[in-house]
Amino acid sequence: MSEQRSVADKLRAEYFDLLPEMRRVAEQLETLVRHHLLVVTLKLSTYEFVDVANRLKACDSAVDSLRRRQQAGFFDEAKFETYSLLSLKDLVGIKVMAFPPRRVEDVESAILPNFLGWTLDPIPPAGSGEPNLGTKLYGYCTASQRVRAEIQIVSMLAGQFLNVEHAAIYKPAPNLRGAVKTPELMEKRRQVFAALREFEEAFEQVIRESIEN
Repeated sequence: MSEQRSVADKLRAEYFDLLPEMRRVAEQLETLVRHHLLVVTLKLSTYEFVDVANRLKACDSAVDSLRRRQQAGFFDEAKFETYSLLSLKDLVGIKVMAFPPRRVEDVESAILPNFLGWTLDPIPPAGSGEPNLGTKLYGYCTASQRVRAEIQIVSMLAGQFLNVEHAAIYKPAPNLRGAVKTPELMEKRRQVFAALREFEEAFEQVIRESIEN
């Protein structure tokens, strides 16, 4: 008699079954987003940027993400059949980063009306009293009614820092998540985002004054 598979083994097998569908969702969604953004990108000045990138959640990352959502962070092997990666909201992701910040508002105006059936989920601020770091949307596109996708809209500088933070801490070592949430590091994180926002605001002010003069 063969040994029964674990929940993690089952989810890894499910991932590779879903992978072709995930790729179709990523291709369709990126194409849609780029199309809706033409009204913005065709008007960009030489110092302005709108970057669009897609990503598929890696297999181990997807399994770990679902595991962290369980009580005490463990799968209950007795509930083997109840687990599915389809419960994740971000198997596919599209990130839109814009610079300077006023272009973030233009991006939101171009995208949000075209995804009215999707769920809005603001990216939380870095600290109390701070503005949200960006916007997330979750939903389905016509390429799949099973695989949910995420669209993330954020300023270029904040988005790049979030990329570094995710790659350096959460992706390779999810067990460090608690360690990096010490009060000292969270305060440094808040200061980083505040400094990036101050730079963006100062940059826009200089550009505005140069144009007016």
